[in-house]
Formats: sequence, structure tokens, C-alpha cells
Amino acid sequence: MIRNNVISVLTDDYNAHIQLLKKLERELESLTEGRIHIKDVRGKIRYYQYIPSAKPGIAAKQLYLGNKDKRIKEELCRRKYIELSIPVIKRIIELERCFIEKYKTYDPIEMINNLPEKYRDISHSPIQKMVERNHPLIWAQAEYNKSDLHPERLTYRTQNDLRVRSKSELIIANQLEVNEIPFRYEEAIDLNGRTFYPDFTILNPRDNRIIYWEHFGMVDDADYQNSMIKKLDTYKANDILLWNNLIVTFESESNPLDIHKIRDLVKYFLLPQTPQ
Repeated sequence: MIRNNVISVLTDDYNAHIQLLKKLERELESLTEGRIHIKDVRGKIRYYQYIPSAKPGIAAKQLYLGNKDKRIKEELCRRKYIELSIPVIKRIIELERCFIEKYKTYDPIEMINNLPEKYRDISHSPIQKMVERNHPLIWAQAEYNKSDLHPERLTYRTQNDLRVRSKSELIIANQLEVNEIPFRYEEAIDLNGRTFYPDFTILNPRDNRIIYWEHFGMVDDADYQNSMIKKLDTYKANDILLWNNLIVTFESESNPLDIHKIRDLVKYFLLPQTPQ
């Protein structure tokens, strides 16, 4: 994720510099030739257009620039500016190209994969959990038991290409992704001998504790409401407690989900707190 952001920003900058270089090179060809010379003639500053000769043995031209030659002066100033800029831009482009080709960020997943086999074979052990908790990216990308119910309903794609079931879940997932909060979508949990699939299982960046987020999108339906209440009762009986390690959002036909409330919940429960 870090690498993608860095490379994306730098690639945009690299392409912009290439376009700028082409623009300046085209403009340079259209500008008046030469450069400005200044002479002090009896205490008065005079401007001249100095045009070096392209052939040996032929003297350079030096043309006086009076008040009527303002455009030529401006073009010569612009030419000098571009001539100074082009080598700098070329150097920046070369450095950006080199960086894009060679840049490599620290990847904890790669470090795990490079461990000797006797160290890598630690699935479901306390060591594995420690590694995952200390490296949220590993936890978020690891394989997990997820819901396989109605895959055809996973019709909405987040900005990171995760498929979810509703527009409201899309809003929540995108807010988690944009804030780089590690989560798993519809991960299975076993409670009282039954399997539940909370919408979002989140590794809270504040304290590395698991917190769940359930969105109930049809609360004006009686059957749906009864099922929701039973689920929340089961959660409570298993120490998954509202506003402690459980975030809940609700939606009805007359009260759709508000993205501003989602941002507030993310900020209040999941983002690092800034000192007052």
C-alpha cells in the first residue's frame, strides 16, 4: 500500500516533468535568439542583444535594444529562464526514473516469506498472531475463513477492488481503506456453536485489538429487525459489546446512511487521537 502510493505520486510527477520539458523545448525554438548584454555608457545603462556567430571567423552580432524593443527583451529573459530550467528538469526526470525503477519499500510480508522454513511454519501459533498484530498489513492480507453466501450479490467495488454487497458497505469500506485501517470483510466467527459473519472485522490501529462493525440496512423491516436484535443479543452474551468492541450503524428507507457520520465514527473509534 505504501509502495503503491509513493510510486503513483512519483509517476504522476515524472510524467508532468516530461510534458513540461517538451513544452519548454518547443517554446525555446520559437524565441528570439541570443542573450542580453548590458553596457554602462557615460553612466547610463544600455541593453544589447548579443547573438553569437555559428561560424568560425565571423564576429558575433550585438544589436542595441531601445524602449521600442520591449518584446525582444522579454523574450531574451524568457530564453535565459528556459535555458537554465531545462538541464534541471532533465536531471529531475532522470532521478525520478531511477527511483521508480529501483525503489523498494520495507515489506513485512516479504520478510516472513524469506524466513527459513522452520520459522515460517508457524500458522495459528502465538508467534504468528504476534507477527500479524505487529504488522497490520500481514493481518489484513492473510487468508481467512469468509462468507461464501450469495457471491453474486458482491456487486460493489471499493477503491482497493474489494467486492461488497451494498452501497452503504461500500461507503464504510472506502473510509476504512482511505484511512489505511486494516480490516477483513465478512470474516467468520464462532459464537455459541453458530457461525456469524460481521460485516467488518477491524484491527484497531489504536491498540491492536479486534473491533467489529455491523451495518444494519433494513431496520424498518420487522423480520430483519428481529434478526438484528437476536444477533446483537448473541454478541452481548459473548462480550462483543456495543461501543466497546462493536460499532453499529443503522439505515432505513427514510434515513439513509450518512457518510459524515461514518467519518465521525472512524475518527472517534479508529484513528489515532491527537493530543489536546
